[in-house]
Amino acid sequence: MATNVNSKAGIKVRQRSRSLVAGSGVAVPLRFRSDPVIWAGWLYFHDGLTQHEVAEVMGVSRATVNAYVAEARARGVVTVRMDPRWLTSIALAKSLSEKYGLADAVVIPDAGTEGLEQRIGSAAAELLVTLLEPGDVLGVAWGRTVMAMTQSVSSTNRGLVKDLSVAQIMGGTTGTMDLSPEVCASLLAERLGARCIYLTAPGIVSSKRVRSILLQEPILRDQLAILRKATKVVFGVGSTKPDSLIYTSGLIDRKSTPSQNGVEAAAVVACRFVTAEGKPIHDAYDERIIGLSLSELVAIDVRIAVAGGPDKIEAIRACLLGGYASVLVTDAATAEALVQD
Repeated sequence: MATNVNSKAGIKVRQRSRSLVAGSGVAVPLRFRSDPVIWAGWLYFHDGLTQHEVAEVMGVSRATVNAYVAEARARGVVTVRMDPRWLTSIALAKSLSEKYGLADAVVIPDAGTEGLEQRIGSAAAELLVTLLEPGDVLGVAWGRTVMAMTQSVSSTNRGLVKDLSVAQIMGGTTGTMDLSPEVCASLLAERLGARCIYLTAPGIVSSKRVRSILLQEPILRDQLAILRKATKVVFGVGSTKPDSLIYTSGLIDRKSTPSQNGVEAAAVVACRFVTAEGKPIHDAYDERIIGLSLSELVAIDVRIAVAGGPDKIEAIRACLLGGYASVLVTDAATAEALVQD
């Protein structure tokens, strides 16, 4: 019995000898070696508690917790590491911006090509809602990645930016397309709670003469006048490969792909063809388009290109060389290929 009593007494003695958190009377658990700094670091960084919650557990003020957390970092108790994939992506974004004269770039970490358009679209949506300002006129193109971006814009953003307009940057396509310019523009306007400015004409008409006649219509002139006041624009970049949307949509036959002085087109930017060096191709096809011209596109301050994937590297390079984008949202593999070229 005496042994048991002595054992219990010993435990009580040891408990009384444990360190207390200064000013609180709360004992520091033994596993933290009587050090409140280590305990605070564990609660905050490992358990994921807020500083307010850590303060409640330790019986101290938030200011004290803040001091403990700062000391934990200073003493090397806690080190903050970024995921290497994000470090690579940020470095690539910086290199892209420097090489191509971009205002900035967003590069998502690699996760294979499956679901790539959706992941790029999601990143573009996050970027877009941070850039929009009251009174903006946002021009919107069309395509798979643009639609992925539009679908990723949360309806919780509805009405947050006042006096916002979303404008279709080229005329309409066939009504059977779920990626058409009018669908992309109307859905994005609905998600943002913005007014939608349509171009009530076909995107591509049968001849230059038909285009000239349509452009004389007052309604279309007014719509284009609003579009030309765009402060920001978001668009995809198309390739000239057989499966490019510009061909599969039926807008143009691949055999009719424009060329200029024997130089073939390498990319499609806002439904306009450009060479591998980014130079616009002016031909009969270009004269049939109703929508924003490339010269009008580059006059817009913020020009967000959303595109990625191995099939689009050449096309994106052409877009960047032509100066059509001021911001690029892409994936790490594509960014690396563009930087290394």
